[in-house]
Amino acid sequence: ASFIPGAISILSYSERIYQFPLSIIGITLGTVLLPTLSKLYQKNLEEARQTLSNAMKIGLFFSVPCSLGIIAIAFEFTEIIYQRGAFTHNDTLLTSSALKAFCLGLPAFTLNKLVINSFLANNDTKTPLKITSYSIFLNIVLNIILVIPFGYLGIALGSSLSSWYSLYISVQYAKKFNLISINRDIIFFSLKIIVAAIIMSMLIMLIKY
Repeated sequence: ASFIPGAISILSYSERIYQFPLSIIGITLGTVLLPTLSKLYQKNLEEARQTLSNAMKIGLFFSVPCSLGIIAIAFEFTEIIYQRGAFTHNDTLLTSSALKAFCLGLPAFTLNKLVINSFLANNDTKTPLKITSYSIFLNIVLNIILVIPFGYLGIALGSSLSSWYSLYISVQYAKKFNLISINRDIIFFSLKIIVAAIIMSMLIMLIKY
């Protein structure tokens, strides 16, 4: 997957599709969650942590199946939206490949937007800035490294990998400040959602072929 002419456009087209579920799930949940957390962290820390945990479950419930579902039908999705006129079958193939790479990071992007709210709800803007800085730096490094073997796909992969790193750092900081509780309940819930989403995507692939 070399860095082909028009790769920037391909990445842009794929990111537009990817941003749609991210905005509906992650940004919407985050916007609704922030004022609630702002009140709860001042009154009841345990309830605030439980509310954040529940929001993360909702985020997982929607983002994981959405991620694997889009990956399973990436070509068809891209074809319906874009393939007409100057946008050829080959463009659809390239764009859908980038879309798959972006969607690998969709759950991480979604959850990170929720965890970041735990800092903002406590008027802490420095920690999110640190996390964002680390993530951007890693994204740049990964893009440089991955673009050599994977071409334009390396940029999408770098973005997804850095999003998972950003989520990891966010959770570690939130745990350090006692803002979040990662217990067995949310871990088991995550595993069930992942297994169910994998089965769903496999069924989609079987129906397709």
